[in-house]
Order: sequence, then C-alpha cells, then structure tokens
Amino acid sequence: MSSNVRAQNSVKLRQISVPDLTVIAKYGHPRRNPGNAQTAKDFTARARAAADTGTADMREMTAAMADIKSASDNIAKIHRTIDDIAFQTNLLALNAAVEAARG
Repeated sequence: MSSNVRAQNSVKLRQISVPDLTVIAKYGHPRRNPGNAQTAKDFTARARAAADTGTADMREMTAAMADIKSASDNIAKIHRTIDDIAFQTNLLALNAAVEAARG
C-alpha cells in the first residue's frame, strides 16, 4: 500500500465516529440490513400466525364453555325437578303416616 492510500484510509477511519462503530457492531453493516429486514419480517409473520392460532383456540374454548354452561343449566333444572318430586313424595308419606295413626 502506498503512503497516500494509507493516509486516505487513516482519514476515513478518523471520520467514523464511535457511535457509528457501535451501530455497526449492534445492527450489522448497512449492506446486510435487507437480510435483517427479511428475518424480522419472517419473525413477524410467525408471531402473527401464532397469534391467529391463539385467537382461534380462544374462540373454540369460549364456545365450549358456553356449551358446558348450557348443559350445567339443564342439569340444574333436572335436579330441581327431582328435589320437588322428592319433597312432594315426603309430604305424601307424612300425610299417609298421619292418616294411619288416626285410623
């Protein structure tokens, strides 16, 4: 290398500030940014797909919970009916016992 080229390179190196070197070290050389942008786009697409899957799963779970609540309400209604029949049966048995004791 000639001394003139070395001098030019030395001037160029002095023109690059410490923050510039920090940016290059942290984010890579500007020429690689299109590749980094594509990588970020890929990560974003995968995150979006995962979020969409999560949303669909939550909708499915919400529908299942609504079905479970409906079934639970039906079971509660049947249970109340059975309790009402048992209460009436106990009243009839008590009435029969009272009549038998009179008799």
